[in-house]
Amino acid sequence: MVKFHIKLDSEIPASKQLFDQIQFAIASRQYPPGHRLPSTRQLAMMTGLHRNTISKVYRQLEDTGLV
Repeated sequence: MVKFHIKLDSEIPASKQLFDQIQFAIASRQYPPGHRLPSTRQLAMMTGLHRNTISKVYRQLEDTGLV
């Protein structure tokens, strides 16, 4: 499973950090076509972010056509 590293003290919003990391994971085939992303609950537990933040990132990935 892909590990995501969110720096909460960064000037870059956590949602942007996560979006960029998932985007990179998709582009580098760590998440190949047809592979399911973790559920919002799983990803929230992995990253320490709120599920609403994860949902927002997933919506952005959909809007950009990445998923």
